[in-house]
Amino acid sequence: MIDLDKYIDSVRKKISVIPNFDKESIESLLDALPNLGEFEVKQIMQDIDSIVEPEYQKHKRSKNPILSFPSKEEAQGEIEIGEVYAGDQGLGYPFGLSRVDLTENIFGVGRAGSGKTTFLLNLIDQLEQNKIRYTVIDWKNDYTFLPKKYSDVNLATYRQFAYNPWINIPPGMDRRLWWFIVLDVVAHSTGLYVATPSHVLEALEEIYEIKDGRINSKDLYQYLKSQNESKKREEYNSTALNRLFLLNELLDDVINVDYGFDVEDIFKDSWIIQMAPLHEAVSSFLINVLLLWEYYRRLYKGVRADWKSAPHSYFLENFHMFIMDEAHLTQYGGHEHKDATIFSPPPLSIFFSQSRELGLATCAFTQFPNMVMSAFKTNAGTKVILNVVESDMREELGASIGLEKDDVKILGKLDRGFAVVNVAGRTKKPFLMKIPFIEKPIVAEAEILAISKPYITRLQAKRQEIESRLFMNHVERKGESVPLPELPKECWQFLDHVFGHPWEYQQKVTEALGFSDRKMAKVKDLLIKKNLIRIEKFPVKVHDRIYFVLTANALDLLQTVGKSPQMVAYWRWISTRPGFQHRFFQNYISVQHKILGWKGRLEYSLPSSGRRVDILEEKDGYRKAIELELSTSDIENKIRVLDEVDELVLLYNDETHLQFSRAKLLKMKDIQGEKIWIGTIRDYTELLENIIADNVSKAAETSGKDGKSGEGVPEDGSERKQGGDIEG
Repeated sequence: MIDLDKYIDSVRKKISVIPNFDKESIESLLDALPNLGEFEVKQIMQDIDSIVEPEYQKHKRSKNPILSFPSKEEAQGEIEIGEVYAGDQGLGYPFGLSRVDLTENIFGVGRAGSGKTTFLLNLIDQLEQNKIRYTVIDWKNDYTFLPKKYSDVNLATYRQFAYNPWINIPPGMDRRLWWFIVLDVVAHSTGLYVATPSHVLEALEEIYEIKDGRINSKDLYQYLKSQNESKKREEYNSTALNRLFLLNELLDDVINVDYGFDVEDIFKDSWIIQMAPLHEAVSSFLINVLLLWEYYRRLYKGVRADWKSAPHSYFLENFHMFIMDEAHLTQYGGHEHKDATIFSPPPLSIFFSQSRELGLATCAFTQFPNMVMSAFKTNAGTKVILNVVESDMREELGASIGLEKDDVKILGKLDRGFAVVNVAGRTKKPFLMKIPFIEKPIVAEAEILAISKPYITRLQAKRQEIESRLFMNHVERKGESVPLPELPKECWQFLDHVFGHPWEYQQKVTEALGFSDRKMAKVKDLLIKKNLIRIEKFPVKVHDRIYFVLTANALDLLQTVGKSPQMVAYWRWISTRPGFQHRFFQNYISVQHKILGWKGRLEYSLPSSGRRVDILEEKDGYRKAIELELSTSDIENKIRVLDEVDELVLLYNDETHLQFSRAKLLKMKDIQGEKIWIGTIRDYTELLENIIADNVSKAAETSGKDGKSGEGVPEDGSERKQGGDIEG
């Protein structure tokens, strides 16, 4: 007895995976079988087998997995993610996601080297072609070249970012509710007792009133540290202090600002945020807060639509995709299951569950799917599975995309760049796809900073405008309760700006404040007469520059109106002995070395001798001591550090001291002259700037070739600026 249903299913399964095959003719024969007699059925079955079986057996020898595939018509979509394959045969047409598919999230999994980053680079290329905005969270510096390739893409490192989570709140949202969400993020990112966020909320309310709304994470830390609590509350307090210390230590310049960047403006563009090498828990906090900020902004503003029917112009204006490579670092789900019942679900679970209606979507790829939130995996409409080694993981992922149990093993046999894909509502069964290769050039650190500068400058300008407005509002309120000197608005703006930008010279300050030269002259003269600033003029590069130094009176005044005590202390340090000019060049030279990959410390005491040097720079085990001599020729004491460093750089402010010291060195015996570089500050800073410029140029030439970045300050005499060595 022939099991006709079983036979028909078997044939249909075979013809579904054979490319370039006349399926319609076979289907018509299969449809006729139930209505025929036994003899005719056997005859037609023989005819079908004679046509299907040779093609199927031939196709079965493919190295790649044998899966059914969508037709050319079924595969159409605006965002082309790869070529559809049938076994080893490419079918010559791409599979495209629709804009609706994009709104339903994309989840990808694959071992290291399987092609995850290649998929994301191709997706980004398609988003660019379709003018769709996105944010890339870059953990490995894989995407830093994108602004060179696409002119509309911006780049920022996490160090350049500025955002105060306690002040910069989504418009329309109650600050207490937002504070609770931020504390919830801290809890899930770094770990807090269940009662600790409530304890910290009480402290936030108190300090908010004390400081008239001008608070940051350092203020919160200091306030909690000063409190005497009961034994149980002390436990909460200690936990909060521990977590806040971590955030303040690693994100000090990022979160301890007056307000920070306008977050809404950030998500109006496509941009990359470079996270390496930030601690995972801290970076997770920063990313979570930014994503939730935009989520709640849209929620309160009412940005939502049925994206199937929304006008295309509205979609382009409002839709934004977050791209997460190494997604487990951003949305670690380790606490999700145990905390969901006892405490609360991770804050991002709400984002992944409800962001679709608000025009926010996520594309997340990882090699550790068990560390990704189930809230995201459940809400991912498109799943892309590349090569997966672990058998348990293959079974779970195979089931999630609709692979039959016997076919799950194919996920461990996929070549690099091949993936099994399923799109909810589009494909009846998973299919094989090859991802187009996109070259990923290497970009040097110096070039990254150069690329990001215009974007950061634009964000800083808007930040300056917002923070200046907030500062003036605060000064007006403070003046109602505390006597303040009568100063024009422009003078307050000047003091506020210089306080936050101690190293800017007069022209930069004038431009930042939008003052005319005449207005700047009036403000400057008035503040000098009030003994609130003094002028320092000294040569930098070629010309003399004018810098503004805040006096003790100005610092006392700014602290009275609520400026950060830490920044006030920093100003007192840079404006007293050995003087502003000395501190300026310490900072200037240290920043140049940092761009070149050095790690530096100011006023560092060497461990063996206890001898303090102005700057100690280290790179790849090479130690360089730098001494700035603005008014002395005390050379004998300086060279005593040679036994503890690989190089000593002696820098002088004028030729007289330089020549005097050089002559002294030439007369000295038994010194390691080859380890000493001596010259003017101007020569040395020019040398560093030339090396930085050369590195950027070389990086542009070698990107995608050898991937090597230029070296730092020369470590042998061969490349030193002529006249720098003491010999010859």
